[in-house]
Amino acid sequence: MAKQRKIKGLCLVLILLMLCAQTAQAVWYATIRPGAVGPQVVSVQQALNSLGYKLVADGKYGLQTTQAVRAFQSAQRLTVDGLAGNQTLTALYALAPDFAPKAPSPTVSASSQRPAATQRYEMGSYGEGVAQLQVRLNALGYDCQRTDGVFDDVTRQAVLLFQQTNRLSADGIAGSQTLARLYANDARRFADAKATQPPQPTQQPTAAPQAPVIPAARLEMGSSGQQVRQLQSRLKELGYLNGSVDGKFGRVTRAAVSAFQRKNNLYTDGIAGSQTLARVYAADCVPAKATKAPASPTPTASPATDAPTAQQAQTRWAQVYTSNGGTLNFRSKPATRSNNVIASLSVGTRVEVLSVSGTWSNIRHNGREGYVMSRYLRAAADTPAPTSAPETAPPTAEPTAEPTAEPTVKPTEAPEYPRTLRSGDKGDDVAKMQRALKNLGYEVAVTGTYDAATLAAVQRFQTMNALKSDGVFGSQSAQMLLSGSARRADDAPLTFKTLRIDNRDTQDNAIAAMQEKLKELGYRVSVNGTYDVLTHEAVVAFQRRNNLVVSGIADPVMQAKLFSPGAKDPSVPVDDPAPDAGKGQGPAATSVRLLHWFKEIKPSVSGRQTVTVHDPRSGISFRIRFYALGNHADSEPASLTDTLLMNRAFGLPSWDIRTVYVQLPSGVWTLASMHNRPHLSGSINDNGFGGHLCVHFLRDMEEAQRNDPNYGVANQRAIRSAWKSLTGEEVK
Repeated sequence: MAKQRKIKGLCLVLILLMLCAQTAQAVWYATIRPGAVGPQVVSVQQALNSLGYKLVADGKYGLQTTQAVRAFQSAQRLTVDGLAGNQTLTALYALAPDFAPKAPSPTVSASSQRPAATQRYEMGSYGEGVAQLQVRLNALGYDCQRTDGVFDDVTRQAVLLFQQTNRLSADGIAGSQTLARLYANDARRFADAKATQPPQPTQQPTAAPQAPVIPAARLEMGSSGQQVRQLQSRLKELGYLNGSVDGKFGRVTRAAVSAFQRKNNLYTDGIAGSQTLARVYAADCVPAKATKAPASPTPTASPATDAPTAQQAQTRWAQVYTSNGGTLNFRSKPATRSNNVIASLSVGTRVEVLSVSGTWSNIRHNGREGYVMSRYLRAAADTPAPTSAPETAPPTAEPTAEPTAEPTVKPTEAPEYPRTLRSGDKGDDVAKMQRALKNLGYEVAVTGTYDAATLAAVQRFQTMNALKSDGVFGSQSAQMLLSGSARRADDAPLTFKTLRIDNRDTQDNAIAAMQEKLKELGYRVSVNGTYDVLTHEAVVAFQRRNNLVVSGIADPVMQAKLFSPGAKDPSVPVDDPAPDAGKGQGPAATSVRLLHWFKEIKPSVSGRQTVTVHDPRSGISFRIRFYALGNHADSEPASLTDTLLMNRAFGLPSWDIRTVYVQLPSGVWTLASMHNRPHLSGSINDNGFGGHLCVHFLRDMEEAQRNDPNYGVANQRAIRSAWKSLTGEEVK
C-alpha cells in the first residue's frame, strides 16, 4: 500500500509539472489601448497590414488603428471594443506569425521579481517590467487600477504621486532612482503621506492644507483613486462639493471643479489639470462663499468671475473655448466654407472682439481680422493681460478686519432650483430652466409651463450630458445645467451609437446632429432627423475622404472623426472608377435566357456566390454577391467599386425597378430585375452599401400574387415586359 501511494504521489507530481510547463509556455499579451505608442503598436499595425487592413505602421495607436482592430475583431467574432487585448493579439499573430513580438509579456503576479534598477519606464512603455511596477505601486497604495503591463496615463499619475510622497524629482518617469526607492523596504506608502500631515487649524476652515500632497496628474471624468478623493475633500472644504468623498470623478465632481475654476478665474473645462490643482491647494484660493470685500473709495470695474460668452458680454477681449478641446476655425468670411479658413485657433487663444452679429464675431488676431462663431468664445478681461503686477489699491479708512455684521453674499452662479420639475409644472423656476436650456441651443420656448417641447428639450439635454434621460429635471440635471460645463445642443455627443439607413431620430437627435455637421462641412444632405438616401450617400462620401472603412453605416468611429477638428470636406479628391470601367462585358441579347427561379436557378446556386450583372441600358456591368435566398435573391455589391458602378448605371439609390442580365455561376445569362436601394442588413462592411438589395427572377405569377402581391408582382411584370420586348414572346 505504501508503495502504491508513493507511485501515485510521483504521478501527481509529474502531472503538475507538465501543467506548469504548459502554462509557462503559453503566450500572454498585455492589452494595448488607443493612445499607446511604440514598437508593440508597430507590430500590430504590420500584422493587420499583412491581412489586408490598410494602415500606416507609424507606431501610434490612433483612430485608424482602432478602426482596423475593430474590423479584425468583428471578422474573427471577438468582442468588438477596439482594444488589442490578449485574445485579439493571439488571434492576430496566429494569422500573421511573422509580426508577433519576439518576447511577449508573461502573466504577472504579485510575487514577480522586481525590474532591474537600470530600466526606465515612461508613457508608451509596456511589458513584464511595467506590470511588475504596477503591482508594486498598487501594493503601496498608489492606485494604478490595473496590472496589464501598459504604462498609460493612470500609471504615470501613480508614479508622480509616489515620487512626490517620497521626495523625488516628480516627472512621472520610473527611472533608476524611482525604481530603487520604489522597491526599498522603507518606501513611503500613500497612507504614510496622509498620516504625517499636520492637523488643520479650526479657525480657518477654508485655508489650504499645510502640507498637501498635490497631484501633478490630470483628473477628469472617469478618474478614480486617492488623488480624486484628496481633490474631493479639498473642494468640499471650500464649499464647492455637495456630494460624497468617494474617490470617483463623476458628474458632481466635474460640476464642482467647473464652479471652482469660474470663481478663481481659471479656464473652465471641468478638468483638474496642473493649474487648477495648484490653485485648489493654494492658501489664497477663493472659496464658494466669499465675504464681500470692503468698498473702495473709487469704484472700478472688475471682470466677472463667471465668464459669459462674448456675445452676452459684448466684451472687447475674449478667449477661445471649445467643449471638446479642439481648435476653432478662424475664417475670412462669416460662413462655414472649406475655402475661407485663415487659421486654426487653439483653446485659450486670446482675441480682440471687434463686433458681434448673430452667431458670428468679427475678431482681430495677430494683426489680422476675420470671423469665428460666437459660441466658442468666452469673455476675458477688458484689456490685454498686464506684463507686470498691477498696482495695489491705496489704504483707506475702512477697517481691514472682516466685519462681524457683514452678511456673506450669495455665489455668483445661477440660483439653485428649489424643487424637482416635471411635465405639467408651472412657475418662475420652469421659465428659468427653459431660458437656460434655450441659451445652450435647445429648442424650447420660455413659457413657464413644463410642456411637451420642454420635456423633449430636457430629455435631449440629459442625453447629451450622460444623464438618465427620463425628462424629470432633478438635482443632477440642475447641477449639470448650473455647472458651466454643460454640453450645448450642437456639441458633439459624449458617446455615439451606430446609425444606418432608414433609422429615425429618437430624443437624442443623433441623426440630425450628424446631418448638421455633414452639411456644415459642405456635404449634400438635408437636416431632417431621418437617415435617408442623401444622408447615406453623404456618409459614404465622408468615409471615402477621411480614410475610414467605407460602409455607408455611421458607426462610432465615423462619427468621432466627423466631429473632430481634422474632418475633411468634399473638396478632398477621391479615386473613382475610370469612365470606361465596366463597359463591354455584357452578353449578346440573343444569348440571354429566361430561367425560372424556383425550378432552374435556386436549386443550383447558394449564398455568398458572386455573379455578374449587366445593365443593358447603360452598358455597365458590375458584380453582386448573393446574401440570402428566399422568394428572391437578397444580394449586395461585391465591393465599393461595384457599388459605384451600379450607381453610375442606375443613378441615385432608389426602389425603381430595373431589368438586367445576370450571369449565373454556370456561365448562363438570364433575365432578372432589381433595384439599387440599400435596406436592412448586409454581410460586406466595406462596399459602401450598408445593407442589401433584391434581385428578382422569373416566378409563376399566381405564386407571386399569393406570397408577394405588391413589389414582387411589380418585378414579375417588369421581367415579362422586358422579355416580350427582347424576343416578342409573351409569358403568362
